[in-house]
Amino acid sequence: MMKRWAYVLMISAGMALLTACTTEKKSLGIALQTNDLVFSGNPEAVPDKVNVYTAMARAAKYNADTSAQNMFKKIYADNSETPQKVVEGILAAGQPQDKLYNAAKAMDFADIYAMSVLTDNLKYVENAMYAKSAQNLSVAAIKLHREEIFALKQIKQIDRLMNQQGKILKKLNERNQRDDLTLPEINYRKNLEVALNNLGEIKKQLELVNLEYAQLIKTSDKDLKLEGKRFYELDDFDKGYTPDIFQDSAVSNRREFALAKEKLGGFNAAKARRQAYVDYPPVARLDINGLEIEDTRYEAELFNKAKIVTFNLLEAIEKYQKDPAEERLKQKAFDELAALVMTQVELAYRLVEKSSFDFEANRFEIVETKNAIKQLNKKNNLPDFEKIDLLNKEIEQIALEQKEAQILAERAAALRNLYFLAGLSPFDKNMLKGRIKDIEATLRQAFNQDMVTMLSAVKEQERWDDGGNAWAHKDNWLEELIDGEKQPYKKSAPKPKLAKKKQAVLSGAKGKTMMQLGAYTEMDNAIADQKRIRDGVDALREYDMFIEDAVVNGAVYHRLMVKPERENLIGLCNQVVEAGFDCILK
Repeated sequence: MMKRWAYVLMISAGMALLTACTTEKKSLGIALQTNDLVFSGNPEAVPDKVNVYTAMARAAKYNADTSAQNMFKKIYADNSETPQKVVEGILAAGQPQDKLYNAAKAMDFADIYAMSVLTDNLKYVENAMYAKSAQNLSVAAIKLHREEIFALKQIKQIDRLMNQQGKILKKLNERNQRDDLTLPEINYRKNLEVALNNLGEIKKQLELVNLEYAQLIKTSDKDLKLEGKRFYELDDFDKGYTPDIFQDSAVSNRREFALAKEKLGGFNAAKARRQAYVDYPPVARLDINGLEIEDTRYEAELFNKAKIVTFNLLEAIEKYQKDPAEERLKQKAFDELAALVMTQVELAYRLVEKSSFDFEANRFEIVETKNAIKQLNKKNNLPDFEKIDLLNKEIEQIALEQKEAQILAERAAALRNLYFLAGLSPFDKNMLKGRIKDIEATLRQAFNQDMVTMLSAVKEQERWDDGGNAWAHKDNWLEELIDGEKQPYKKSAPKPKLAKKKQAVLSGAKGKTMMQLGAYTEMDNAIADQKRIRDGVDALREYDMFIEDAVVNGAVYHRLMVKPERENLIGLCNQVVEAGFDCILK
């Protein structure tokens, strides 16, 4: 699960990753003009109830100047530390579980640094920094707003529990002073002190959330009331939203591609996106017999890809700086920048998935703990040691519920960050100069439009004919084809026997011209399986496989296809089956 500081560190000085950012550029003696700040003076009064939009608006407006100024100064600072050294420091920071978030921060640094080199327009760089600052500050606001809602409620519950158990401890202490405790009671007293100390530590963590949230939105109101209404844009993640959709949105909306078109003239953003896909293919995630988001090996692969993309961009920028007039080097720099943008989106998408997995795993522990508490509460006249067990279980439940609140907050923040990385951001410097209510209204309108944009992107794929392939993602698809009847789907259904597969191919070949080797919910799975099947079936290497899309019951599937000569169709399909893979003729 993501550490609190992974988002909150952006609050005090914007993106902490850029507080250390330096380049080999000579100082330009440039600073942001104080008369052009987005905020000066006293913050507006806090409304009776603060909703998440208000929190985002306040966080962005009241902290963006500090963040943007810091970035601007550090980017143009005269310092001997190279960008590569800065990235190495970012990647090595924190704990092992922070690797993916460190990778995201490293790519953020490389992105801003590259744009500062690729343009001489300082106003452009300044606006980019304000937008990036506002985005990260609003993400921090989303996370802390969610955590604060839980904290305000949970602190009251902890106070009640501590007050109840404190009275028991007080009586035990009074008896202890009179040497009136039995040995079991002495042990009970010691364990009760430990338990109350643990409760106190949880309360301190929750009070820290109060402090961080108040600092972020610039309020000292200790009796702050929050609007906890469901924020659907930050909760719902339609399964039709594939990484491809967000990456295509980035191509259309990210400022990096607009800058490339301006500087290169003939720069083809869509082509650069396709080239990035070839040069840096998505990290493999096979739905079957493969790596999932919770697998540490998969996490390592993601981290390594992000690291490679980041350093390759910095290398391309370094070469460009030595000869800015060389068009080939400029083209290479923008190509690598495009690859980094695509990888940013891919990683952000996976972090949304990871938070969903973390939620499910933590929810299981909560259920187990609640069941244990329920069983203890059924007993009458619990002995002291079981009273301690019950109290510890109640504390464990509070800690797990706190963790759940953090996970949900992280997921909401990660999802909004994904939209930002897709280029769907309403923030700019002029927008931040407005009143809080106007910024809030802009955010509401923009976020609702983002949902429409993504839904439209999904619907556009429905132009593909599904070809009657409702069998996709079923282990028993071949039996249905052979027997001509639907069979109940079982996740662990055994694979069909080899002989039966051969017979199916032979009997169903008339009029067929292509072979389908699989269908996948995600493009990267299809690409990964394409390589796996090609490596496993020698006869396939002389043919070009291709992937086409189909929509089945509203879901998009990527079908892995091959079109051999008609006379080789049956024999080739049988070779695929004999190698342990699936094949269906079409």
